[in-house]
Amino acid sequence: MKKKIVYLLIGLIIILIASYFIRYKTGNNISHCIPKDAVAAISLNTRQIEHHFLIDFMYNPYEFIKEFKSKKEDSIKYFYLYKDINLPKNIIFYTKDSLFKTWVSSKIELNNLKNITDLLTSNNFELTNINKLNIYHKNKFYVILQDTNMYLCITNNISDAINTYLKETDFISEESAMYKQLNNSTSDISFATFKKNTIDISFENGKIEILGNLHSNLLKETSTIKNDSLIVNISVSFNKNSKTFKKLISYINHEKFRKLTKINLDTLVDKWTGNLHFTLNNFKTKIDTIITYTYDDDFNKIENIDTKKNITPRFNLNLGMQSNISSYLEKSGALKVIQNDSIFVSLPILKTYISTTVNSFSFLTNNKKLKFSKQHNKFAGNININEYRKQSDSTIFSFFNEYLLIKNANIVIKNNNNIKATIGINTERNSFVFLAKKSLD
Repeated sequence: MKKKIVYLLIGLIIILIASYFIRYKTGNNISHCIPKDAVAAISLNTRQIEHHFLIDFMYNPYEFIKEFKSKKEDSIKYFYLYKDINLPKNIIFYTKDSLFKTWVSSKIELNNLKNITDLLTSNNFELTNINKLNIYHKNKFYVILQDTNMYLCITNNISDAINTYLKETDFISEESAMYKQLNNSTSDISFATFKKNTIDISFENGKIEILGNLHSNLLKETSTIKNDSLIVNISVSFNKNSKTFKKLISYINHEKFRKLTKINLDTLVDKWTGNLHFTLNNFKTKIDTIITYTYDDDFNKIENIDTKKNITPRFNLNLGMQSNISSYLEKSGALKVIQNDSIFVSLPILKTYISTTVNSFSFLTNNKKLKFSKQHNKFAGNININEYRKQSDSTIFSFFNEYLLIKNANIVIKNNNNIKATIGINTERNSFVFLAKKSLD
């Protein structure tokens, strides 16, 4: 009898392990999901997202039970939603638009159509009918229902999306680079374009990791700032001859820029090398004493002493220049020499200095020189949000402090166009589970 129980337990364990590997460790399934003329696609690995919740529940069962009790009605609703939708291993979103204005998902099968429509209605989605399809929408997000299938769509023109996206019979080859990238990816979210640009996003404990490759001539090699406990540091160099850069510059209103800064944008860009370095070292606090006088009923002078705390960001914005532009800045009125200091007059609320040399032009409130490492990249950036919050309690941004879930972020784009980024989250739990929970709070 005891042997039978032992064999039964071993059998159950083997079945559970096999089921686990089949559900969570088998490969992706994106066949017949991406049309041949798609220019980009995103794969959401639903099994791995589910796996994050499973592992988080195993390590934090009390937290789940507490959250379930506090939001019992919502928890039951989302549990049935999970049952009502036959989620595939991967949900694919694709676009045929080079500007990425329209995204449509692959087909999602429904187990209970009525429950889905009731849920959409209760969440204030409006119902319209186009080409005999029931379409629920809120702003630019659309849920398209066709028989017992559902498609998700983000677009500015739903009619065009329906006519262009929902009648696909010709799909990309399994030998194409875009298909291989998405199918072979082990990340939670994978993005790929037909030009071989890729991004992989993985949700880890306490952080989000991003890896990818960007095939673009927008950026070029530049030196990297040393990160000596800086709150923010950015190093980047733009290729001014690239079409993307010229397009970005065209979006700036040149006249408004001139009125705001007293600097002609075309003149600045023409003399600029494309190099940009920015540091925010810290915040300097200064206590000013203000003395005022009043008089009592007997005309006796009464001294009133008040203090005011001023917090000044200590930053340095350095632009590489092809020649010294100090004379131009003085003629334009952007620079004025006051007591031997060159002052940027267009920022009166913050005393900002201007420093110019033969090959650089800086706006700064911090007199520390920039320190550069031996490394060279196309882009390197870092922000320590928790440190910013500690030092800037009295700034205008302090209102947002309680809503910030991110503690730091950094990104590097190597000279070979490889991207590596990490976003730190204020938790030790899985970042996706934590952010999903916060979004429902």
